[in-house]
Amino acid sequence: MKQLKCILLSLFLLLCNTLTYASHIFGGELLYTYVSGNTYRVTFTVYGDCSVKATSPAFDSLYSNTPLIHVYNDQTPFKDIILQPTVIGLEVSPVCPGQLGQTSCNGGTLPGVMKFVYSSTVTLSGPSTNWRFIMTGVLPPNSLAGRSQNITNVVDPGNTIIYLEATLNNVGGPNSSPQYSTIPTPYYCINVPESYNQGAVDPDNDSLVFSLVPAVDSEATGFGNGFTSAPVQYIAPYTATAPLAAAPGSFSFNPLNGQLNFTPNQVQKALVVNQVSEYRNGILVGTSKRELAFIVSDNCSANPPVANIVTGSINGGTIDSNNVFYVCEGAPSIGFNVKTSSPSNDTVTVTINNALPNATITVFNNNTDSPLINFAWNTSAIKAGVYNFYATLKDHHCPISSTQTYAYTIYVVKPNTDTAEQLSATGCVHTANIAYYFNYGLLPRTVTVSKGSDVLHTFTDTTGHILDSLRAGKYTIEVSSPHLNCPTYYFLTVVDSGALPAPYHYSFSNCLNDKPDTIRFLPFVGAHVVWHSIDGSILPGSPTPDNSVPGQQKWYVIQTYNVCVSYADTVTVTVNNLPNIKITTNPGPVCLGDKVYFTASGGEDYKWTSTANKLFTDTGGVYTNVLLQDIYKVVAHDTNGCINSDSLSLDSIENCCRFSYPNTFTPNQDNINDKYHVVLYGNTDAFEMAIYNRWGQRVFHTFNPYEGWDGNYAGQPCELGSYYFFVRSHCLTGHNEMHKGQILLYR
Repeated sequence: MKQLKCILLSLFLLLCNTLTYASHIFGGELLYTYVSGNTYRVTFTVYGDCSVKATSPAFDSLYSNTPLIHVYNDQTPFKDIILQPTVIGLEVSPVCPGQLGQTSCNGGTLPGVMKFVYSSTVTLSGPSTNWRFIMTGVLPPNSLAGRSQNITNVVDPGNTIIYLEATLNNVGGPNSSPQYSTIPTPYYCINVPESYNQGAVDPDNDSLVFSLVPAVDSEATGFGNGFTSAPVQYIAPYTATAPLAAAPGSFSFNPLNGQLNFTPNQVQKALVVNQVSEYRNGILVGTSKRELAFIVSDNCSANPPVANIVTGSINGGTIDSNNVFYVCEGAPSIGFNVKTSSPSNDTVTVTINNALPNATITVFNNNTDSPLINFAWNTSAIKAGVYNFYATLKDHHCPISSTQTYAYTIYVVKPNTDTAEQLSATGCVHTANIAYYFNYGLLPRTVTVSKGSDVLHTFTDTTGHILDSLRAGKYTIEVSSPHLNCPTYYFLTVVDSGALPAPYHYSFSNCLNDKPDTIRFLPFVGAHVVWHSIDGSILPGSPTPDNSVPGQQKWYVIQTYNVCVSYADTVTVTVNNLPNIKITTNPGPVCLGDKVYFTASGGEDYKWTSTANKLFTDTGGVYTNVLLQDIYKVVAHDTNGCINSDSLSLDSIENCCRFSYPNTFTPNQDNINDKYHVVLYGNTDAFEMAIYNRWGQRVFHTFNPYEGWDGNYAGQPCELGSYYFFVRSHCLTGHNEMHKGQILLYR
């Protein structure tokens, strides 16, 4: 628990420990009323709980309290004022008249509520956008406006002090706070649908916006300007905008009229704060707050009266689930009936507050168990705005009566105004960018774009601005708003204009000596094309480039379609030289059966052909085994797509088949003459060589003419000396070779 807030009231010379919390307050509000010039009357109203009257000296202090109000110009202190009692101890207990003597205000046991009103005038220094009237909970001579410790939806309520603030913007003229036509009704019944409305009536006919806001805890530090404040802490799951324990789906709050509906599902004493904001021509001119405690009991002896709009009685408008009637500005009239009843068959008295100007509101069978309210209003001359009236239903149940206040809102809405703008030219072949602009009506708007009987586009608008694209033609834009029966129409004509776009293809590439052909230019469908030479002369048709000479040739072309003419677009044809394709191969003479590699340059994607010999490819590239005279050809294209070729003739093929037989070798691993092999010039299709030692043992054998003996046998070096070899081979030329001889191995 935090320490008791101690306020030094120097004017009254009281010690800190003599101050008492006035924790018997059900609720209160801080309002102001324009008097004249720059003078305003500031009024603070509290509603006291008589149940603590006998035990709490703070209750009796309400009769003599003189609340302290700080007046600020934005953040700058201006003046402190002391409010004087004007209405003291007016009993407004929720009981039937015959039981007033039995309330706790009069020593009885029934619920009792006393109303206390304090007011005084203050003259402001002049216009300001943010005059602030602040009640910090100081109630001289000896009280603080403490909240009841029995409140169930905030943390440590008994150690919080009521802080209320009202604001004024008098730059555009004077203003008065709305007056509340209903008192805070603190008693409700569990599991019964309940309704509350403060019945705000504005004397200036300003537009009112209602909201639920956090309660504020005051931290006053003295009689002067020393104070701070902070929002109270709500106990989860409660919040300022959902402060009540209610049946799922039953809680609702309407910002248009302040109607709060709920079905309480727990016994509770819930803190609720309403704020009313006043707007004049769209400018905020004032705010005020009402704080109250909703007390829900489980020992009610009757259910409260109820009011329901009669189905089928509505004419001239539409209604939503919050008793808001929507009427288009200029509509002739609106009317409806409201049936009231008492579930407990008690007599019900209906009181109408804030009756609308020139409206007829008649209560039939009033002071019976089922009064009927008839509402009729000629709205033909009523300007757009939100108009509220309130029906307060009070039953005569004894001992405790119930009161319910219902708000009925007539929302006169200015119909949508629509405009459209063509943002871009069509060029006669494309769509134009279109912007739609909307004002008034209700959000979200439904926007339908039609051409004749065909609906082309449907949009949902929440910003007042939509982008679209349309071709040339006539269109109807229909705009409608939810709940309104006055759609508006805008008729839009999109005209062809501007220059045709650039052609699809305006640069071409040919190859030297291509077959002559006219330029295949692709105009827009239906466009008329006129060709010009580069010097401006008109040509009879599409030109034919001269492909016999490399270089660039230019023309320009103009297209016309409907009212659009293209720019003079230059068309360029480039005649490219053919690629210089070259074949290179192994140098030197070619023997029958040689493996010959070919290399090409100057192009891309080479394609090789030959007539007599087959072509192969390995890691070394393209090659052939030469057996017959042949011509080898390669065809390739370059990056411009131009094609050329080159060829190579192999017609000088030697009949090579010569053998040479060395007679010594030195396998000493010095990389010189380390192996013995036959020297062959030519190509064979069969070959065999065997080597023997002096005892006739074969120490080496191969069928590869290019494989030599390293002087080893079975992995061991052979001894020095003479060895004998035998060679047998068949050349591709047809020659058969048979040879034997002696070789000398030394190291």
